[in-house]
Amino acid sequence: MTALQLDNQALAEPLQLQPIQHWLAAMMGHPDQASGHLQAAYRDNWPTQGELIFTGACEFTCQHCIYPPSFAKYNRPMSAENWKPLLADIHNELGINTFVYGGRSVTADGIDVLAWLRSRFPSVRIGLIDNGISMLPVRERIREVRADWLDVSLDGQEDAHDRQRRRNGSYREGLEGALWLMREGMAPKVNILSCLTRLNRHSIIPMIRDLNAEGFKNFFIIPITLVQGTHLSPELALSAVELTQFIHELRSNLGSLDDAWVEISMFSANYAQAVAMMIPDMWQEFEPERDGLVWRDEPTHSGTDFFVWYYPTSLTGTRELIVNTKGDVIVPKSMAYGKVAQDQILGNLLHTRGCDLLEQVPDTPAFGFYRCELDNELNTLKEYF
Repeated sequence: MTALQLDNQALAEPLQLQPIQHWLAAMMGHPDQASGHLQAAYRDNWPTQGELIFTGACEFTCQHCIYPPSFAKYNRPMSAENWKPLLADIHNELGINTFVYGGRSVTADGIDVLAWLRSRFPSVRIGLIDNGISMLPVRERIREVRADWLDVSLDGQEDAHDRQRRRNGSYREGLEGALWLMREGMAPKVNILSCLTRLNRHSIIPMIRDLNAEGFKNFFIIPITLVQGTHLSPELALSAVELTQFIHELRSNLGSLDDAWVEISMFSANYAQAVAMMIPDMWQEFEPERDGLVWRDEPTHSGTDFFVWYYPTSLTGTRELIVNTKGDVIVPKSMAYGKVAQDQILGNLLHTRGCDLLEQVPDTPAFGFYRCELDNELNTLKEYF
């Protein structure tokens, strides 16, 4: 099934659909029914992974970072002893088996909690994201987590990376951190995660070639997503021409990589529109997969795989349970304002059982965020279906 097709049976039986199929039904159905499809997606599909924000503090002021400097002021960390029963509830009550340490920097308390999670539930999957630098004071302890993967953020070659991070020497420090994690076997996979902007769009591909030669195999590229009314500069976002040129250039360089896995993950409807307008043959070949649309390239002769994903923001809550520093479950993008507004909070897991919280999601004021995102996606993409 391509992104531009949805069979009649699926349209007639919306309650049996995966999130992306509900979304496609909304795209191709009557506008008055779109909200109902979105509500059904959330009723029938609970999140599959926990995204954990352990601390609001970070010593960096990266230009692409969604978190503003004021975030730490309004989002104080809770203790490890509060995190532990909360994560047990997420695992036992919600059936979530994948946990990602996503923010904002690696702390001793965060490592304590993940190590406890591993010992308490040995079969869970745990990932950790870092810039390769914040982890330095506790990096030896990462072994206790027995992580399934580690993501290290590197945003292009040295000059572009340091300019985007507003810190000279950060590329060298981050790369050394990533190499150390790989040498020490801290996880089966040490991946490179890059935020694609206008500052580094000519530097990402050479960086991938360099790092692949160093032994890194997995590369995940995320074009920057802007949030209106926040500190993020619109000038960082790629135009439709720039994004699609980057996709073509990256694809033409895949043959120089050795057994690599390369993904572009788009979260903005504007980027999906760029592909639909400027690479229509590719757009026609996107296929639905749970909560996103994916295009797969044929593997190169050297075994490199290439994927382009579009994840509608309106469906984020069917994939990620984003748990903030105080136990609040929040909607995506809400952290960009520093102080998370009350109508951006779905509930608090310290005071509400996970099952009760998720059952109420479509009826909460915060669900309006997802409806607004769906409206934007309809306005931007409907004509391409």
